[in-house]
Amino acid sequence: MSTENEIGNYQIERFLGQGTTGKVMLAHHKETKRKVAIKIIPKIAFTSHHNLQSTVQRKVALISLTKHSNIIELIEVLESDNNFYVV
Repeated sequence: MSTENEIGNYQIERFLGQGTTGKVMLAHHKETKRKVAIKIIPKIAFTSHHNLQSTVQRKVALISLTKHSNIIELIEVLESDNNFYVV
């Protein structure tokens, strides 16, 4: 699913930033070359942030329902043994 330079069908380009629950990477789709941001949330973060799982689920649900040019588009959510990836 993921290596240091790849996550699913995405090639990691560079680090964009870090927040309380994870980091964000700039990447592009290997076939379409579409640039995306990928939020990487370590699964271990769910044990130290008690409401994190429900917060992430709520945000993903809201973003997936929203279609607006000023709001990010949820492309997909991926999972590995150690992380969740929000593209």
